[in-house]
Amino acid sequence: MDDVLVEQVLVNLLDNALKYTPPGSPIEIIATATDRAATVEVRRPWPGPAAGRGGQGLREVLPRAGDGRGRRSRARDLPGVVRAHGGRIWAQNLPEGGVAFLFTLPITGTPPTTDG
Repeated sequence: MDDVLVEQVLVNLLDNALKYTPPGSPIEIIATATDRAATVEVRRPWPGPAAGRGGQGLREVLPRAGDGRGRRSRARDLPGVVRAHGGRIWAQNLPEGGVAFLFTLPITGTPPTTDG
């Protein structure tokens, strides 16, 4: 995998969690792996936007605002980065309240090229 791109996915999900989590509230990061794929989950409590129906409302949940310097948030690019790696990314509501952002990447395969 392209470790720089995957790191950016995780950083963006953590930035989003920090933005919508009250100070002093926990943010959980859970990573699991099978022989076929690795999954990373970032969980945060309320407040903040909820996941859409069926846990597929990622674009509605991730921030779309600019970064304060006239650039749009790169969080919108996360699904493309994960799909380029052959993975999946989604959001789901947690039964105890809050939302989890998950992405799964295959363990094997060829990483995407980042050359323009």
